[in-house]
This record gives sequence, structure tokens and C-alpha cells, in this order.
Amino acid sequence: MIVLFTVGLILAAPNLLIGQNATGTQSTVLQTPLNISIDKTYTKDSDSFQMIIVTLYNQSAVTSIKNIELNIGQGTFFYGKQNLNELFPGQSQVIVFERIPNTAKDLLLFISYEFSSKPNSLAKSLELSNAAKQPIVWTTLAPELISGLLSLLGVVVGAALLHWFTSRRERIRSQNEWNKMLFEKNEGAYRAFLAGWNESTSAILLQNQFETLKATSFVPVTLIDSYKDTHVILSTPQTTPEQKQEACKALRIAFDRFIAQPWSNLI
Repeated sequence: MIVLFTVGLILAAPNLLIGQNATGTQSTVLQTPLNISIDKTYTKDSDSFQMIIVTLYNQSAVTSIKNIELNIGQGTFFYGKQNLNELFPGQSQVIVFERIPNTAKDLLLFISYEFSSKPNSLAKSLELSNAAKQPIVWTTLAPELISGLLSLLGVVVGAALLHWFTSRRERIRSQNEWNKMLFEKNEGAYRAFLAGWNESTSAILLQNQFETLKATSFVPVTLIDSYKDTHVILSTPQTTPEQKQEACKALRIAFDRFIAQPWSNLI
């Protein structure tokens, strides 16, 4: 890949000769119509060399430019000579100087040519910058591109989290309303169970009252587990009366807590 930096140099502006023609009126004659532009390039695969591209254009409509010689160098050292025999009127030609070291400084472009059988020459200084290993477009745009991607990622993640929390809150709210409705519908059955059982340490009485409750009302898993633990303690002969009373008290507390806040105990 070749990345092109246009220097945009227009060299050797046309020289104009002003004089009198045969009729005595003033006339203008184009003397040096050589237009020169210079481009600098580097390739991604090259770390050490650049290229200089010189474009020549003959602005004259009738006269050719001949014996064109181009040199690029510093001091008495030159990196190569290019020759062009003739540049016809209105014609352009590209001259390429390859393998110009990136570290080269104080370079000059020397051009000599003939126009209307008269020799002309010029010299122009060139300033070359070290070739970057990465394209300038990427190094310039990379921070903005990364920043944009991070911003977009933040928006997407934020939207996803908001959707998740909103959906979860709606599910919990719907579940709470449903559980509350179930309890309010069966509140009388729960109070009848507590009154019929009355914290008795009899395993048979507790079982009968609880089975009646389950047959007529919705009972959450948490209360079913508490009932089973209590029933095991009351049914075990080795359990002391104090342990049975503590088990019954714990079961009553579980029911009282459920009655006080049924929807929070059913999540």
C-alpha cells in the first residue's frame, strides 16, 4: 500500500517576455512554460526509504521542452539522475525517484532543460519527513474510533442492564401481587388452622389441622418445610417436652411472619 503526501510545489513559474511586434503593439511571449509538482510517498512495507514523484507539464501550446535532466541530492552526492528527451506541448510526464533514505536531509531537486533552443536550470529544496510505520490516517483516527466504540459499548451495556433490572422488578411486582391475592383469599383458613392447632405438642392434632389447611388453601413451600420439621420433632419419642414446645413456638412464629407479610415470604 502506498500512502501519498502531496507537497504541492509549483516550480519554475513561467517567465514572460514583453516586447513590440511588427505592428508596433505590445505583445507577450511565454518563455519557460515548465510546470513542476512534487509528491512524496512511502510504502507500508518500507521502513527505510521514501519515493519522490516529480510531475512535469509543458504549458506551451506550440513549443516542446527538450533535454530535460533531473537530479536529487545533497551537497555533491546524488541519489540518481533521470532524463527526458522531449516534453511535447500540452504533455505531462511523471518521473519517479525511488529509495530515497528517510534520514536524508537538505535535499535539492536540480532540473535543467532547453526551451526555444535556450538552456534553463533551477534548483528547489525538499523537506522529507521520516516515514511512519503505521498509516497517518489510522494514528489520527484511532483514538476517536476507540472512544466512539467504548461509548457505543457503554450505551449498549447500560440499555441491557436497564432492561434486565426493569424486567426483574416487574416480575417481582407481579409475583408479589399474585401471592398477596392468594393469601387474602385464604386468610380465614390460616387463622382457623392456628386456632385449631393452638400450639399443641400433639403430632396427630398438628397433622390433621395442617392437612385441612392444605386441602382448602395455598400453602407456600417455606411453611410446608417448617411444618415437616416440627412434625418430626413432635413424633419422635426421645424428644423432651421442652424441645416439642420450642418446635411448636418456632412453627407459630413462621406462620405469624407469613400472615404479617405474606408477599415478602413468597418470593
